[in-house]
Amino acid sequence: MKLSKVQIFWMLTTHALGVAIMLILRQTIDISRQDAWLSVLIGGGLSIFIVFIAVKLSQIFPNQSFIEYIQEILGNKIGKVVLLVYFVQWYSVIGLILREFSELMKLTMPRTPTWVIILGMLLIVVYATYQGIEVIGRCSEFIGPIIIFIVLITLFLNLNNVDFYKLTPIISETGLLSIIKGAVPTAGFIGQNAIIIMLIVFMKKPKESLFPALWGTALPAVMVSLATLTVIATFGPNLPAHMWYPYFRLIRVISVADFIQNVDIIFIVVWLTSVFMRLAIFFFVASYGSAQFLKIKNWKKMIFINALIVYIISLLPRGIVMSDILYPVFITQRITMPVLLFGIPLLLLIIAKIRKRKLIDN
Repeated sequence: MKLSKVQIFWMLTTHALGVAIMLILRQTIDISRQDAWLSVLIGGGLSIFIVFIAVKLSQIFPNQSFIEYIQEILGNKIGKVVLLVYFVQWYSVIGLILREFSELMKLTMPRTPTWVIILGMLLIVVYATYQGIEVIGRCSEFIGPIIIFIVLITLFLNLNNVDFYKLTPIISETGLLSIIKGAVPTAGFIGQNAIIIMLIVFMKKPKESLFPALWGTALPAVMVSLATLTVIATFGPNLPAHMWYPYFRLIRVISVADFIQNVDIIFIVVWLTSVFMRLAIFFFVASYGSAQFLKIKNWKKMIFINALIVYIISLLPRGIVMSDILYPVFITQRITMPVLLFGIPLLLLIIAKIRKRKLIDN
């Protein structure tokens, strides 16, 4: 199973873009109001730094996965304890993405039971994961440009609804502190591109991973910022803060010469494909990583066990409030992002650099 640098770029782009557009706009606009698009750019910068740390750490151990070298750095006992925390995060993210996906799909299919929607997507993800990471990478090469094209087209078609005056005043009314605070949701979602920490070992040339990884994080941040700017310029800074999916609402009001209308089905394609890519990457990482953790030679045996685990997790939230508000705010932004995506990888990088320097000196 080998990945090219082009596949890494598109995997990270698709991993972040569609899901971020749907899930971070409401909260960011609620915090930063008309300056939310600036918050997204700042959050994108933080995400790039997080991914930079993950890549630099993995490049020190190009022939080992994160599961292997974290135990080498911290020791077997401490390393395994830390890995268990990562597994909890990976499994919970997969389950909650499945649940959020089902909630959005029920807007177009209200009579379809939640468990049916979740099971349908999970079966597709299981099939793709069973084929290996290389197939997931090839899917991203095909899906990625389509997602970018559709997002740009929807932004263009909405230009007749845009009023840039709604973006003013810039910074002065919101305040710099609120703008920085509004960057946290973006860093929490796009920063999860740090999952590359488990993918670099599959690259043909791990030393060339930094450039595509950083661009694969920067492009989604810029696209989400454009989407945020367009939403505010269309609805103003107040209304989107009370919408579950502001960008989806934006697409529903597109009307060009009373001819091009009802294009929301187009964006459903973006949402479906982006969710699929995010789920497939996380599910592969969880399956392959858990097999390494448990020392199971055939990692594919873990796919079906993990499918049952994440399916149960996806049915646990009582409603959209838990999956779309409580978990992102209290878990992702306060624990996952500062500790698992930034803090621990930075600590590991520092320790690995110190040990490497000592070996060179000796």
